[in-house]
Amino acid sequence: MKISVDWLREYVDLKDITAQQIADKLTQITCEVEEVVSLGRGLESVVVGKILTCDAHPQSDHLHLLTVDVGKKEPLHIVCGAPNARAGIVVAVATVGTVMPDGMEIVPAKIRGCESFGMCCSYAELGYKAEDEGIIELPLDTKIGLSITEVLPGLQDEIIDIDNKSLTNRPDLWGHYGIARELAVIFDRPLKPIDTALVHEYDKLPALNVKIEDNHCLSYGAIKMGNFGGVVSPDVMQNRLYKLGHNSHGFLVDLTNYVMFAFGNPLHAFDAQKVDKISVGTVKAGTEFTTLKDNVVTATKDMLFIKSNGQPIALAGVMGGKNSEITTETTDTVFEVATFDASNIRRTSVAVGIRSDASMRYEKALDPELNWLAVAEVLRLVRKYAPQVEVKSAFTRVVADNLPVMTREIVVTKKMLNSFTGVDFSGLDDMVERKLTGLGFQPKIDAEKIVVTVPSWRAWKDVTTPADVVEEIIRNYGYQNIQPVAPLVEIAPVPFTAVAKAKDTLKDLLAWKYAFSEVHTNIWYDTKTLKHLNLTAPSYATVANPFNKDDNQIRSSMLPSMLTVASLNK
Repeated sequence: MKISVDWLREYVDLKDITAQQIADKLTQITCEVEEVVSLGRGLESVVVGKILTCDAHPQSDHLHLLTVDVGKKEPLHIVCGAPNARAGIVVAVATVGTVMPDGMEIVPAKIRGCESFGMCCSYAELGYKAEDEGIIELPLDTKIGLSITEVLPGLQDEIIDIDNKSLTNRPDLWGHYGIARELAVIFDRPLKPIDTALVHEYDKLPALNVKIEDNHCLSYGAIKMGNFGGVVSPDVMQNRLYKLGHNSHGFLVDLTNYVMFAFGNPLHAFDAQKVDKISVGTVKAGTEFTTLKDNVVTATKDMLFIKSNGQPIALAGVMGGKNSEITTETTDTVFEVATFDASNIRRTSVAVGIRSDASMRYEKALDPELNWLAVAEVLRLVRKYAPQVEVKSAFTRVVADNLPVMTREIVVTKKMLNSFTGVDFSGLDDMVERKLTGLGFQPKIDAEKIVVTVPSWRAWKDVTTPADVVEEIIRNYGYQNIQPVAPLVEIAPVPFTAVAKAKDTLKDLLAWKYAFSEVHTNIWYDTKTLKHLNLTAPSYATVANPFNKDDNQIRSSMLPSMLTVASLNK
């Protein structure tokens, strides 16, 4: 998972803290950081310029000869092929000596016989966003000669790449706000609170028709808005998504992705003209459904679908449907925000062979209370970037009959804490209380014990036992502060049985005298290799839930596995 440091700064004060320090602390305390990638370094010499003249190149039918004012005594002469180049616009100019993100250095050049001393840049050439239809056109009042790094917010950034496996048990960390909460505790900095009161400003509007038919859907909410025609995603939104590996797909889709990466709760936008009487439940087994990406899914009796008037419009927790997708003609939309049973979404995702950003989060057991944060952020962003949009319904939210109230209280004795950690925590009550409170826990500490109330975002299959609370305390205390002490354990030889001796003797005989090699292989066939070797092999049984959907045949012969090994090692 990729995290933008520039985005994190929106939620927590990281002044005077480097990206590498953030990565080191996260790895020590929270999750494993694989690498830190710097973006936009060296682009300080890309400056704001104004095109003074734009003439046709005498040797080309698409190139232009420009004179560009960059705030120096003499304008630069630049050859440019952008279709939107014209006199009077304000642009981004890479001056001689600039090294672009792709490694190309800007040097004086002669293009079709005409000299060029710089390059007018597109957003894509600066690594800012995917749009590459021409050179950047900045507001006409932008100061000439200013570095582009001061004009485009987020151009210079650090991306922290986190190993997803280290977040498997931490659904609260699958968004920037969750990581910011950890950093606030680690560096003792304040965390920006998120106000959800904005959602309730529309409570008096008409409610939508929303119903849960299956308790594998824990919560489901929807809100309708209109008049989105012509709204374009703001540069900062496109830039942040682009840095995380996502191109822009229009304001409505970008908005749902942006909020998901901010708070970790997936959202989906339906074309409101194609949605009515929303329900969440199963459909008849064998029903075929086409997703947004043209995957044809065959429903099973356990798969959850979002339905409109009883017809499926989305595969719940995995992907939306082609029949309700947002298009360039969409003006009104219904935003959904939900929480599903983690195991159900995981089974569905594996069964249909689709692993989406949404399913990766839902299968971690998300907190249903995240719904409010997500909708509040949608409303805030809509107000900021599309003030003409009209909210047409209340946020209508229903919960399953079996949704538990996650107000877990856990007791940890001081004796247990000291025994588990090997550290005497006497006198550290203030540190323990400060760290736990920052993480959202409500601790009560006395001379004998620590009683904590677990926040909802940590209560779902995460912090459930006293040992989990001990882990929260000790990781924030710092594993590096624990002095390693070797345990006193009696060392005695393991009895060497006759069977073990016979096995060793046989292995030595095969390996040393007859030059055999021992191999360890999977119990299923490697389908790809079998095809490469032009082999067919009988199968003993079929794996219902394979690691790879193509390799689901349990072998009845070891020969194909041995040939696979031989092929790999040839």
